[in-house]
Amino acid sequence: DTVANTGYPVHITVNDYAALKDADVVVSTLGNIELQANNTDDRFAELPFTSKQVVQVARDLKASGFSGVLLVVTNPVDAVTQLYQQYTGLPKEQVIGTGTLLDTARMKRAVADRLQVSPASVSGYNLGEHGNSQFVAWSQVRVKGHAITDLFSQEELDTINYESLRGGHTVFFGKFYTNFGIAAAAQRLAEAVINDSHEEMPVSNYRPEYGTYLGYPAIVGRKGILERLDLHLTEEEKEK
Repeated sequence: DTVANTGYPVHITVNDYAALKDADVVVSTLGNIELQANNTDDRFAELPFTSKQVVQVARDLKASGFSGVLLVVTNPVDAVTQLYQQYTGLPKEQVIGTGTLLDTARMKRAVADRLQVSPASVSGYNLGEHGNSQFVAWSQVRVKGHAITDLFSQEELDTINYESLRGGHTVFFGKFYTNFGIAAAAQRLAEAVINDSHEEMPVSNYRPEYGTYLGYPAIVGRKGILERLDLHLTEEEKEK
């Protein structure tokens, strides 16, 4: 219904898993949002459903011979990304979740609103789980050529951290789903793979030191995770 007004043609081909054998990228967005609606504060509300679906999808994907990059949007994204890697047997570098890419965008928006600049002018990251235990690594955030701690009080930083953490809840309570923010994050991640851009972004990738997937900056390109970065965090941030 948008094509006549946007000028961007859309072609949808319905096929089966066999067609994915030579696909460059596969994106998983499966889920059951009604489960989240009944447990708005529980980021794992969809796990009983999604964890079962992942087994079937991963099996069929593996049987197709798919050897590209699997991008995971499905929640809880860090746990589901790890399950996909386990069940597909794909190299860890080729299974990536959107992680804290969206949460980071929410932090940048909150900072930018206060300083009257574009969110794209704010650098830094939210780290950890795409969930209630995530946090803004303030030691990494800069804007207008300054460390963020030079521009805001601790109380203001705590407020911004809370806004970025609860940003998804705010949208969810407004319309009972989220779509534009996460779609933009997924598109950026997919384009980084397709274009082999070697772009740095905080995505859910496997961190050997923790033995799990979590949101942490990595270099993303044609083969997935090309390089895992190591930030100079404060002791408090490492503990978080």
